[in-house]
Amino acid sequence: MVIRIRTRCRINLKNKIMNSKLETLEEDIFDWIDPDKGRSLQEFSIIKPDIDESLARVLDNAFRHIKHYENFKYGIQNIYSTEDSPSVGREGQSAAIDCFKLWFNKEKVIKINPKMYWFHNFLTELDNHLLKTITEDRFAYSFLAASVIIDKLGKYFYSNDYDEDELKDLNDKICKGEDTTNNGASKALSKIAGASVNKIKKDMDNAESMGIGKSTDPSQIDTISSMLNSNMLSKMKLDKSSINNFVKHIVNKASQTVGGKCETIDESIFDAEDIDEIKNIENFLHEALFDDLVVEDKKYYLNFDLYIDDSGSMTSKTNFTNSNVTLRALSRMFAFKLDKLNLVKDIYLFAHTNAMEKITKEKLFTEIIDGGTDIEQCIENAKKTNRPAIIVTDGWDHFNMEECYYDKVYFVVLDCNSLPDCFEKFSKNKQILFWSNNKFMTSKLETISYSDDSSHTSIIPV
Repeated sequence: MVIRIRTRCRINLKNKIMNSKLETLEEDIFDWIDPDKGRSLQEFSIIKPDIDESLARVLDNAFRHIKHYENFKYGIQNIYSTEDSPSVGREGQSAAIDCFKLWFNKEKVIKINPKMYWFHNFLTELDNHLLKTITEDRFAYSFLAASVIIDKLGKYFYSNDYDEDELKDLNDKICKGEDTTNNGASKALSKIAGASVNKIKKDMDNAESMGIGKSTDPSQIDTISSMLNSNMLSKMKLDKSSINNFVKHIVNKASQTVGGKCETIDESIFDAEDIDEIKNIENFLHEALFDDLVVEDKKYYLNFDLYIDDSGSMTSKTNFTNSNVTLRALSRMFAFKLDKLNLVKDIYLFAHTNAMEKITKEKLFTEIIDGGTDIEQCIENAKKTNRPAIIVTDGWDHFNMEECYYDKVYFVVLDCNSLPDCFEKFSKNKQILFWSNNKFMTSKLETISYSDDSSHTSIIPV
């Protein structure tokens, strides 16, 4: 735990240390009062027990990326605030963490604040037993569910439908046990609760398909937060034609030896492009049976091994569809899209030398390595397996251009304006695509000459 000591406390403590005997020093230090005491983000929570405060702070940081989070936070703070007792600024944060604990905590005790009867009543409407069997003790699913609730309540506080007096009236009626049927806030909140449960179910299905819902590691919150943004994946413009154009000369040479996989399909004779073998030839004997003629058509298609850079630099953020997303999250989204296009066979994560591991597709969004960058190990592995490969990276590495070149390796370079000259041969053979601002760009060599007759070559997007 990091203890932050205010200046006056620090001076007093220094004087005590200089003037104290060693055996009394420990007692003097423990007399010091922590100035942050009572500043817990869960100080105003109505759901107990509290989660670990470090986890609460991770969540608080992640919640800030939710579209209507600020509206949610200030809406809650305004409910608490009065002339006699102004808001202290943490009420909204506590309520947001309650939205998480509703789903995450197995055991719950409710400690109701008199101003928050309406909030407890709202959370009770969301209390879906079936969904909670999925979310309890599962960080990602609980974060997903909380994000939906926070966003929808925040949108309500921001809308013209919100009436603070109606909400206070609802709170009073719930407190007194009176009928709330005709209260406008009650109707609005019931509608929000129903819409939230439906959205949570839908988002859970999406999370399950991406393999991220069961994550229990809070350190993956940035990646999970990006993945759970339902619009993010749909805004990534990636289709088969863009990849096929990129790797066209390999697709043309596709065979089983370089990763082409043979697939036999029975087609109607009228739909087939090439006839390898006519089946049920006896149908030629009768005109009425022509439509039943089928041919065996052998098709070859290509898939790649995918190498995803997971070094420390991939934690840096870039702007994607008006959201700040880590390159780590962006690379996983790119991989997920490729896999959905049936272009991926094996997936590897890599970082520094000897830090490369094959992962299952189920771990695409949850596995983390971290460290430095060694692209050479990916190229060597591609040579060893004799497989075409796509390396997704931000390009922060150097290697021997002649020894490491391989004609079946392609690079997708994320959010990078320049690559070092070791990539020169890959660029000349059109094996590099830059990806920036949600579009692909090809590469070219740029050589800058200096007055001392020296020069510098780099690869830039065009």
